[in-house]
Amino acid sequence: MQTYTSLLDRYLTRLKANPYHNTKNPQGIIEMMTSENPLVFDLLKEKLIVSNGCTPIMDSLGYAIADAGVKPRGDQKGIFPQSDYHYIFKQKEGLLIPSPFHGAFMVDFQTRSRVVPFPVPLSSEIGPGETQPFELTVAKLESALKKATEQGVKIRGLLLCNPSNPLGTTYSEELLQDCLKFAARHCLHVIVDEVYMLCGFKEGCSVTNVLSLKNVPNKEMIHVMWGFSKDFGLSGFRCGVLHTLNKDVYQAISSGYSRFQDLPTPTQVLPTNTFEGEMELFNRLLDNGVALYPGAWFVCAEPGWFRLVFAMESEILQLGKL
Repeated sequence: MQTYTSLLDRYLTRLKANPYHNTKNPQGIIEMMTSENPLVFDLLKEKLIVSNGCTPIMDSLGYAIADAGVKPRGDQKGIFPQSDYHYIFKQKEGLLIPSPFHGAFMVDFQTRSRVVPFPVPLSSEIGPGETQPFELTVAKLESALKKATEQGVKIRGLLLCNPSNPLGTTYSEELLQDCLKFAARHCLHVIVDEVYMLCGFKEGCSVTNVLSLKNVPNKEMIHVMWGFSKDFGLSGFRCGVLHTLNKDVYQAISSGYSRFQDLPTPTQVLPTNTFEGEMELFNRLLDNGVALYPGAWFVCAEPGWFRLVFAMESEILQLGKL
């Protein structure tokens, strides 16, 4: 049996055993890792209802998605909770993923499906013709595909997370079209993770839903995922949907769908600008009472980056930054 041992569990155990509290445990670890908003915890606690689920939820979910503007087709038989790469890829086939990307993808791909996640490294340096750090371009996709081929990895698909986790960036309609054309040229499946689709709150921010695009090539090779947990602020709420026009994928999932999950790990443990140094700094921060996610957790191409979640009381935030 294939197992997965998470080194991160060790650090989370330390964190849970010694959490910061301004009066009960002021010397505890200040947790700035998890994407939650503790500012509303007191409000949520009063309204929280524990339920075992509701039978009609799938029908309601289907109507909600349909009302959002997705035109149904005769060959489209349904929308399904979550999706499993196990049904699209063969073992040891590769999947291009712009990095840094959500660290849990490593477990999603490797533990059961044994798919090879192949990073498309994005740089913090703004290159020629680019407008922002960590910008994805078709040239970078082509370069990563060539590198994978040279290493003997057969790339079968491309994963796009829009908006991106952890970067928070969004893909324009033009870039999405270019990515889909790139995938069509190389006969690749495209998996679009839109779990943050409704989280564009900045004024002028527009998040393009891939299903809204016109003249999309190879529609049967495009699979869109969405879920409740992020857009509705329901961290840990395991309910989502898969939109696909691919009959083979649909039949495979509907005939043998099962839930499978685990916790992934940053496998690379900053005095020097290396991933080893990054993990050393991570440990030093934890030893001194501050918990941040290291960039290695998100498979960032550059060492030295950390994710700081600042949705917390300003006094605690300032104390953690000290």
